[in-house]
Amino acid sequence: MRYVDVLKLSQSDARPRRSATGIATMAGVLIAVLLVGCAREESVVGLELELLVEQQDTFLGRLVRTSGTVRMHDSPRHFWLEDDARNRVGLVPAQSVEAWLGEEVEIVGRFGFAADTGRTIQVQQVRRQDHGDEEHENIEREIDGHEVGEQR
Repeated sequence: MRYVDVLKLSQSDARPRRSATGIATMAGVLIAVLLVGCAREESVVGLELELLVEQQDTFLGRLVRTSGTVRMHDSPRHFWLEDDARNRVGLVPAQSVEAWLGEEVEIVGRFGFAADTGRTIQVQQVRRQDHGDEEHENIEREIDGHEVGEQR
């Protein structure tokens, strides 16, 4: 077996070292790639309210689109989306949907669940369900910093 004294190795025998500039360049490229990946728009999952209720763990934290009728209870004041089968998901913030009470709407928002509050959608968009060829005006509004297209 041949032993080599590390101190006696010449530059040509030593393993090439990466310069600090090279490492910084690689780190910069990696950060740029990650930022571009994060900047992509998140896709919205469209689904029936029944499926959202039945498979809530599948959709936790996801951006969802679903529809139903906006309902409210006064004590304490809260709003929810309900379908004909009485599947329900809470809607927050209240001011995002209070004008739509009793209306059939399509909601886009972030789905969540907590033991103390139940299922909720953090509302980003509200749109009235279109039934036929009715004329309606578009109203643009912001909910928590998100531009919202509503149809009335």
